[in-house]
Amino acid sequence: MNRDLDEWLDYLTSIHSSEIELGLERVKAVAEKAQLLDWSCPIVTVAGTNGKGSCVATLENLACTTGVEVGVYTSPHVLRFNERVRVNGIEVSDNDLTRAFEKIEQARGDISLTYFEFTTLAALAVFRFYEPELLVLEVGLGGRLDAVNIVDPSIAIITTISLDHEAWLGNNIEKIAKEKAGILRNGIPVVLAAPTLPEVIALEANKLGCFVSRYGDNFWFDQVNHTYHSPRWKVSSNQPPNLHPESLSAGIYAFDYIYPRKVSEKSILEALTNGRLLGRFQMLAKKNNFLLDVAHNPQSASYLADRLGQYFDMSKPLNAVVGIMADKDIEQTLAPLINKISHWYLVPLAIPRACHPSSLKDKLLSLNDQATVTIIESISELEHDSIGNNFVVFGSFYTVEAALRALDNHG
Repeated sequence: MNRDLDEWLDYLTSIHSSEIELGLERVKAVAEKAQLLDWSCPIVTVAGTNGKGSCVATLENLACTTGVEVGVYTSPHVLRFNERVRVNGIEVSDNDLTRAFEKIEQARGDISLTYFEFTTLAALAVFRFYEPELLVLEVGLGGRLDAVNIVDPSIAIITTISLDHEAWLGNNIEKIAKEKAGILRNGIPVVLAAPTLPEVIALEANKLGCFVSRYGDNFWFDQVNHTYHSPRWKVSSNQPPNLHPESLSAGIYAFDYIYPRKVSEKSILEALTNGRLLGRFQMLAKKNNFLLDVAHNPQSASYLADRLGQYFDMSKPLNAVVGIMADKDIEQTLAPLINKISHWYLVPLAIPRACHPSSLKDKLLSLNDQATVTIIESISELEHDSIGNNFVVFGSFYTVEAALRALDNHG
């Protein structure tokens, strides 16, 4: 049967009873049949709670600006599934993806795969079509048991670590860090992309004989002067980066480690100045000003709160639009912004996991019983508001997706 991309994606949601099934035996067996485990090019695997996207985007940017053919796999997407699989900075076609899905379907036989496992294998199948010079793979959940971890990296990057997905990864930082450290391999270089990380990661790296580079020791970013530092480089920009500075720096450092002869001051400056991510500190200046960010856990919300002054005059009222998953630590995610927001607008999300706006309102009021809260049906309603208002939109990839679709249609 010939399926188009939408039909394939619908099919993938129907063939497994649960969204997540931990363990690599099934997905590795299919990968072996499809010949997706052995690669001749360098492979960078990126794990962490927050900042992975910034790191991946930086590696991709540097590859494209220095002429290195690169395949990139990320998740989740914001608007289109194709965002997850890119070659040389361009989303692959529906045809590439359907060909890859067909290849995985043939290889799996009666082996059951989750949606994420199937799509991860399909991404690798797409890269097999192109055979790029570099692969950059973002871990979706955890590390040790994530489908991406079937592929052995040449270099591993671990970004920030905080509480998220506790039901799957553990309910404390050390347990989560142990899962993230599962991407490490014997003797490979490891880049630690945060000023502080749980000691279990360094212990695991030392046990495996990994060569460890740390943010703050081997490379760093001066956020006052917007300057990237490493033993080889000192490059300054005239503006703060849009991407997460620690993860941005780790991406530069890792790429420079792999391709030292390709990197130049010009390519680093390009990464510092023009690095962008859909839905991460993305400003839409419509009738009103909307800052979109996929912050959805306490650490990322705190980082968002700290950076608001880069985008808005904080002496003026700032409104928030929020939709969030019910299984998140909602109170701790809202808390960093509770005293920065004049008016909260709560929006429903068309997904069963989402927290209902009325429940979200109760949680907000428990943090600040004087908060001004309005439940809306669609973000597009806010474009009919008076002109010149400022809004920050956050809480979930789904919230940012809803905002992008609503504002594109009604801006």
